[in-house]
Amino acid sequence: MLASCRVALGAVRRLVARLRADEAGASFIEAALALPILALVLGGTAEFGLNYFNKSQLQSAVNAGAQYALRNPTDTAGSQTAITAALPTSVTGVTTTATFACECNNGTAVSCTTGTCTSGTVRKIMTLTATRNAVRILTNNTVWSLPTTVTVTAAVSVQ
Repeated sequence: MLASCRVALGAVRRLVARLRADEAGASFIEAALALPILALVLGGTAEFGLNYFNKSQLQSAVNAGAQYALRNPTDTAGSQTAITAALPTSVTGVTTTATFACECNNGTAVSCTTGTCTSGTVRKIMTLTATRNAVRILTNNTVWSLPTTVTVTAAVSVQ
């Protein structure tokens, strides 16, 4: 029995030595381990870049709406139209808002119609916002709690 164990152990040792010496397929295994990680990094980079580009487009459009608001301080619809018109025609699904708020020079919020300030004058501020859905390349999964929208806001003192 001891002799048969020695023979079996010798056969296992020869098999292990032969497998250690054989490097065929090692590159395939290395690639199989590295490619999913590389794809994840590449997809994440592309997703970040696209969303950054989208935010840049929205910022430019909101700036155009703010410039319109400076020339036409009471026209909220026109400011929203200026935002939409400043975007490329390929951009769809953008939601725009334009709201007014009034405050005193010290930052105290007051009513835009009946508000008065103890010192200084009432400032009327138009806030413009543009929102678009974020681009998802990797997944729509909310595991990482990534933002679902790209939003840009600008505030302009119109009065």
